[in-house]
Amino acid sequence: MAASWEFSRTLEVLDRKLEEGKRQLLDDPTVAAASPVWNTTQKRRLLIVTSWRSGSTFLAQILSSYPGVFQHYEPLMHVGLLQIRPGDEAAKAAVQHLNSLLQCK
Repeated sequence: MAASWEFSRTLEVLDRKLEEGKRQLLDDPTVAAASPVWNTTQKRRLLIVTSWRSGSTFLAQILSSYPGVFQHYEPLMHVGLLQIRPGDEAAKAAVQHLNSLLQCK
């Protein structure tokens, strides 16, 4: 129960800091005019590649807590790959699968 409360509190602090930074950037007319950073209507695709025990599960939980975010946990698990080697048929299938995910298919 305490871990859930700490996680919620962390998200609240991050949200507040993000809003403060956004306000500061938007107060500067040169930055506001030139930066599409705060365009929340534009779709973005992000592929995060990590190694084991790197905190990627925690990061995914944070990112997917926001509405409209889709997260696919270990997308290559179904291929059964431990290591991808160039030219391997499984590698080609893995690349096709990742492309499909990034195209939202």
